[in-house]
Amino acid sequence: MRSIIGNRMFSLIKSIIPYRFRNKQSVFTDSFDRLNVSVFKELQSPETIEWFPAYLCNSKCQYCGGYDKETVSGFGEIVPFKNIVKWIELSGKSGTTIWNVGGRGGEPLLYPDLIAVLETIKLYQMRGILITNGLLLNELFLIRMVKAKWDILRISLDSHIPEIHDEIRGIQGNFKSIDMALALFKKIKRKNSSVYPYIICCPVITNKNYKYIVEYFEYCVEREVNEIQFMPLISVHERAGKLSLSDEQKNEFTVLLEKIRCKDRIKHNIEFILSFYKNSDKISHQKLNAKGSLSNKLYCIHLWKTLVISEDGYLSPCSLIKDKLLKIKDSYLEAWNSQVMNDLRKKILRGQVINSVCKDCCGPLRNETDNFNQYLLKIKNEIS
Repeated sequence: MRSIIGNRMFSLIKSIIPYRFRNKQSVFTDSFDRLNVSVFKELQSPETIEWFPAYLCNSKCQYCGGYDKETVSGFGEIVPFKNIVKWIELSGKSGTTIWNVGGRGGEPLLYPDLIAVLETIKLYQMRGILITNGLLLNELFLIRMVKAKWDILRISLDSHIPEIHDEIRGIQGNFKSIDMALALFKKIKRKNSSVYPYIICCPVITNKNYKYIVEYFEYCVEREVNEIQFMPLISVHERAGKLSLSDEQKNEFTVLLEKIRCKDRIKHNIEFILSFYKNSDKISHQKLNAKGSLSNKLYCIHLWKTLVISEDGYLSPCSLIKDKLLKIKDSYLEAWNSQVMNDLRKKILRGQVINSVCKDCCGPLRNETDNFNQYLLKIKNEIS
């Protein structure tokens, strides 16, 4: 019944979308231009909405404590489909350009009518990113993704060796599901003459899979994956500590990365990961002065760029931080501009971290923050 209602609502939305949203132009020349204004001049509406559809998960990853929670609900009731549609419409009007769906625990494909949500996001001409463990990627879902021209699909694939991936993810047959989905994508994309979606495979680096990273690279090339984003292990659960690389293993891993860093057959983030492992003990929390000029660098850009909505409709400060700050109502802009969010922004500008997990920040968020700091340095040098 839910699926039928969702599909009917999606058809109705498709028929009434105003023409102006189909041709919406950004006020800013690029993302960092917009972010620079938000941080130092006037807070803009969020550029990215990061929404976690469900806390429930059908995997039992060894480094995640999420599946120890109550299986009935996680943190509460999921957000109704009609509410998500309201937020999508608001984001289309207010200048949001990206919806990031899933990523901090919980499998988004467990949300009813998720594909209708993705199609609605694309109808409002926003870019979409979906993060999944791949277990529920069936052929019909893949076909609708391709036809909707969904932008990016991030698949959590820890190893090209079935036994290793399935052991880390805790579900027998997990690798087979992903491998079949990648093979189907090749077929469907060619049939539809489509480049969508752009596929990123994301291996979390552990002491069980790091030795085979060169062969993993070759597997992704064969499956026509567009990009590999290596992810450092974050110790969010005591089980994760048992999978961490020793100093000797880190050195061995960086040597293996050097072997494939110059290969251009597939995009990757090897430069960033090499820097992460070589400088992980040298990270410092820098700050800016009162006028917004760089004294060194900004520690985090997230609270000026991304609005994070939890599975039960609460505002969270970050995808890594599961604190629930405010209940999101029909308009999330009230929460975005709230005193509690502005207080957190002030802490970051003073060079303080807002949560203990900030020290483990890694992957795309930290990489983008580093790139923004380079942008600010370039501006500073051009002015001086």
